[in-house]
Amino acid sequence: MGKTKELFEQRGLLNIVFKDSVTGENGIMDSGGNQVVGEIKNKGSASLAVSSFFFRELQSNGIPTHFLGKNNGSMIALKANPFPLEFICRLYACGSFLKRYGGLVKEMEQLPYLVEISIKDDKRKDPFISEDTILALGLMSRKELSRAKYLTLEATEIVEKVLKEKKIKLIDIKLEFGKVDGDLILIDEVSGDTMRVERNGTFLNQMELYKALVGKE
Repeated sequence: MGKTKELFEQRGLLNIVFKDSVTGENGIMDSGGNQVVGEIKNKGSASLAVSSFFFRELQSNGIPTHFLGKNNGSMIALKANPFPLEFICRLYACGSFLKRYGGLVKEMEQLPYLVEISIKDDKRKDPFISEDTILALGLMSRKELSRAKYLTLEATEIVEKVLKEKKIKLIDIKLEFGKVDGDLILIDEVSGDTMRVERNGTFLNQMELYKALVGKE
């Protein structure tokens, strides 16, 4: 059971059920947080709608993903062999990046599509890992790492363009990858739980992002 969703295997496929729980730190909602800090009514259905929306956009632009569709309030996806890593693309200095480099960068200073990689490990608060360490530990091959970084940049540009059309600014985004039949693809979700966005200087929560993008499906 995950913090914001549950996964069920059925006939070789995954049923992903999104929950109403929200993440953050110290009781404050933040998509970059590792703690469940509360619930928002209907947030799960909003997460499903937003993630489905983005997966369709990404697939139509040539990004391979595990998304197959929706059924009975859940997302249907290919079962992949996931990498234990998260790829974060940062467009502006915010969150943990600002905490680490606050003396070297100003808050919300623009970044050059900066890709950082962390280990999926909630107990250790998803520590960051270098590319050399990834290769040394055999977590990815050099080819897989290069492909994942490429897809991270491509997917980020697509998401940023879609949001910009709605006058929403993408601050950063977290993506995960896995392999299906030897092919590296984008997995997990692409929603307000995996990105920070703002409009008119105000960060949007999952429900606000849902209303701005897809409204009621």
